[in-house]
Amino acid sequence: MLIDNNASDTFTVIEVNGRDRPGFLHVVTRALTRLNLQIASAHITTYGERAVDVFYVKDLFGLKVVNQDKLNQVATTVEKSIRDFDTRFDPLAKAAE
Repeated sequence: MLIDNNASDTFTVIEVNGRDRPGFLHVVTRALTRLNLQIASAHITTYGERAVDVFYVKDLFGLKVVNQDKLNQVATTVEKSIRDFDTRFDPLAKAAE
């Protein structure tokens, strides 16, 4: 996952990479909206089994996300949501818990 505040003058750009499967996009967008982020644009791409999804987001006030604690929370929450989703598809990951 990559969060970039330099790629756009008005949006925080969030790039999420993962294994493409049904529900992946939903898990990521649900995590972003639960963090009170407004998704202004989403660019969804797949390369074989890999999904590369790029989101242009703003905070609840319509501004770029610049607070470092909030940026860390975004990264942690989205990554955890993807990991939790992965355990539903990977029996080895479930067994390791």
